[in-house]
Amino acid sequence: MPEKMTDARLQRVRTVFRPDGPKYEVVVDEVVIRRLTVPDDIMRAQLCHIIKTLDDEPLLALRILPVNARLVGTLLLRSTFTLYTFPDKDDPPMAVVDTITADLVYTEPREVERYTRRYENFRQMLLIEAAQEPND
Repeated sequence: MPEKMTDARLQRVRTVFRPDGPKYEVVVDEVVIRRLTVPDDIMRAQLCHIIKTLDDEPLLALRILPVNARLVGTLLLRSTFTLYTFPDKDDPPMAVVDTITADLVYTEPREVERYTRRYENFRQMLLIEAAQEPND
């Protein structure tokens, strides 16, 4: 099973970085950047790589959920998840939830909608936070 998960992730990377790849947006909790689990120089190199990649790839977007964001009407998730939509209408949208031991794949519309609403809530909070930041 780990080989299949690795293959799937590598295929996702190839798909995202192809010239006609999809729009790919990531929301990351600020704690992930602030709570260092690796040496400073490694974190710095990772962040520089991410910034360069975002500069080079116009279809990629990274949003940071600030630590001080008010989570009104929702809770912080316990694990990460990914939403997928496909150009072929016969391929249903998916929500893939990462757990410690496996990735849970949901295609049931009600489950996918649950994660889609959660994503939209976080995205809306990011827009509110961005609107409240002072202009430089």
